[in-house]
This record gives sequence, C-alpha cells and structure tokens, in this order.
Amino acid sequence: MRERDGADRRLRLEELDEPLVSVVVCAHNNAGCIRQCLEGLAQSDYRRLQTIVFDDASDDDTLRIAEAGLARVPGASLLLRSEKNQGFVRACNEASLRARGQVLLLLNSDAIVYPGAIGALARALRDDTRIGAAGCMIHEPDGRTIQSVGNRLAPNALGKAIGHGEEDRGQHDQAADCDYATGAALAIRTDLWFAMGGFDEDFAPAYYEDVDLCLRLRARGYRVRTIPAAKVVHLSGQSYGAGTWRFIELSLKNRIRLLVKHWTRPRFFFGALPYEVWWLASWRSKRYRRASIRGYWTGLRQMGLGLVRSIGLARPIPLAVRRARLLRAGETEKGPSPFFPNRPSPSG
Repeated sequence: MRERDGADRRLRLEELDEPLVSVVVCAHNNAGCIRQCLEGLAQSDYRRLQTIVFDDASDDDTLRIAEAGLARVPGASLLLRSEKNQGFVRACNEASLRARGQVLLLLNSDAIVYPGAIGALARALRDDTRIGAAGCMIHEPDGRTIQSVGNRLAPNALGKAIGHGEEDRGQHDQAADCDYATGAALAIRTDLWFAMGGFDEDFAPAYYEDVDLCLRLRARGYRVRTIPAAKVVHLSGQSYGAGTWRFIELSLKNRIRLLVKHWTRPRFFFGALPYEVWWLASWRSKRYRRASIRGYWTGLRQMGLGLVRSIGLARPIPLAVRRARLLRAGETEKGPSPFFPNRPSPSG
C-alpha cells in the first residue's frame, strides 16, 4: 500500500466550530469520472475537509487524475494506492482507517456533490445524535430527475428508490427516515462507523453492504435519514461495474446474504418467500432467474459460515482493531477529536 499526503491548513475562524469531515472516495479504473468528483469537492461550500482517495489497483489514468484533482480540494488530502484490487467494500474499510474527522462521508467516484451538500450532512449528524446514517437527494446526470431520496425494502430485500424518475420540484424537500440510504453518498459519525465495524466484508467485493450497514444501525435504535438539502449528482453505472451482468449477479447473491443475516424465520417464510416466488415467476428472462437461484446457494454458504463463527472460528479482525494497529505503527494520525457528545445509543 502506498500513500501520499497533502494539506491546506487555511481555514476561517468560524469554520473551526464545524466538525471535520473525512471524505472517502474509492476508485477502480474511474479516470472518466474521478476528475468531476474531485471538482465537486473543490467547489464545496464546506471547507473543513480531509479527502482520502483510494486507488484500487487501477490500470488507467485514475491515479494521475486523482493526484491533480486533490491539489484543488480544500483541507487535508491523502492519496492511497493498492497494488491489488480489493473491491469496493474492502477498499472503503481500508481507506476509512486513515480518517481523522468526526464525520465520515463515503462518496462514490462517480458522484458529484452540490456546493452545500457536505455541510447539510455534517450539521444533520451534529444536531441529532439519534441519526445513525444520513443520505442524500441523488439526482440523475441531468441535475433535475431524481434517482433516489432514500430507499425502501421489499419483503424479499429488493430495493425500491423513493422518488425515482420524478422531476425534482421540491416535493421531497423534507428530511425523512427510510429503510436505507445508498452508499453512493452516505455520511456517518466516524466513531459510530468503527463501533459498527464498517462495512461487513462478507458482502465483498460490493453491493448490499450499504443496506446491511443501515439495517444494523436501525437494529441498534438509530435512525437512517435522508437529508434532501444534501444534493448529489450520480453518474450511475460508472463506479465498480454497476449495471453490468457481474453487478446483477453480485447484487442477487448479496441480497440473499442480507436475508439470511437479518430476516427472522417468520419474516422469511411468511413475507420474503411468497414474494420471492411471485417475483421470480414475473421474470421472462431465464438467465436472470438462474442468476437468482444461484444466489440461494450463497445464502446456504452464509448460513454455514455463521455456524462456524458461532463456535469461535473464522472470525474477521474487527475494523477498530485494525485501526488501533495502524495507530500503534504510526501510520495514521490520532483518531477523531470528541466533537460529538458521548451519549448512549438510542436503544439504551
């Protein structure tokens, strides 16, 4: 792992009252969109930033473009390079170990923040400690059509984007709770991220890891809330192979992992299973149906892995432990300052 560091220490005095936000951008062969992503950060109204770009073994110009783009982003910057492709889930976890802000913003390399987006997210998390994760109003590339403003889950864990395809006329301008917020632009308090263990690496290389994180937060009594004032343009399909057939297969497999992990037996047999049968029967594509069925074997393997871990074997190293090791080795600065009050979780 190689890393480069740079910093811009110029801050207005009033900005010192704002939480430091660590923005994590993971990119693999995203030369076509990483420049726009970093230009959006450079134009942000929020200046108290630490920006971490994790180049996940790209073999195009992503690294060079990222290095040039980071020079224009305010605050501290860090450019990490992995020699081996790790996939989105592990790349995010690895990059987050270097975060020293009170807020962690996970931002896709094909996402472009509006100037006021980061401030809206940071203040929402600062002002309400019951919020576990804060999502954005996601726009299509035309800047007018809504891609999502939060998401709902169907009985069989299929995601449904709220507001999808609607023209943004202000009809979703009130902050609201949702089942999950997309990981394309997802903010969480850094201390809570590490307490939750970051993304579950069983979902590696990608997909449904954001849903899993939000469900775990809600299980602990936290709210998952969309902040429409935080607007982001998402160039969907340009980050980590989204929209490809591999994306479809991985999504279907990880959907079953999610069901195995979170659904109770009554919820599965009386909710998910009948809906799944109806959903499969509605698909005309045999290829799609076969891919769905292959996902069931993934679920069985996940059940076996859960059994192995229940007896104390094959447990992954917690993210907080990995961070502590980096601190001891002197590879990162001291962790986030205690900007947020130390309060118990909403569940008690």
